[in-house]
Amino acid sequence: MRVSADKKFRRTSHEAADDGRVVLARITADMDWTMEAIMNLLKNCMEHAASYIRVSARETALFTEITVRDDGPGFRAEDLPRLFERFYRGKDAAPASVGIGLALARMVLSAQNGTIRADNACPGGALFTLRWYRSTV
Repeated sequence: MRVSADKKFRRTSHEAADDGRVVLARITADMDWTMEAIMNLLKNCMEHAASYIRVSARETALFTEITVRDDGPGFRAEDLPRLFERFYRGKDAAPASVGIGLALARMVLSAQNGTIRADNACPGGALFTLRWYRSTV
């Protein structure tokens, strides 16, 4: 992976090999807070994954998207609507979890013209979708 960036609130470019393809995704964001948000998602996936975590990126005319997916049990239906609430701990949360990581991730994305959502992946596992929307001039 190659990352290039300037200072705070900078345009960042990430190039990553994914199934033999090179994907270039650009966002304008605070690199430190964005990495904090992504690390919280990866930590969540590491606690629940059975054998893998997959991170992918794509860019469209409207947004840049990063997805983080694992092959764990996924989310309970009753937890999904509340996952991003501050201090909410799902029924399968790690014992040391405080319930702040996903709430922080949503706050960071929202402050950067972005969104985050959690779903159950098909055929199983967690799927986080992060989107940064392009500004219109």
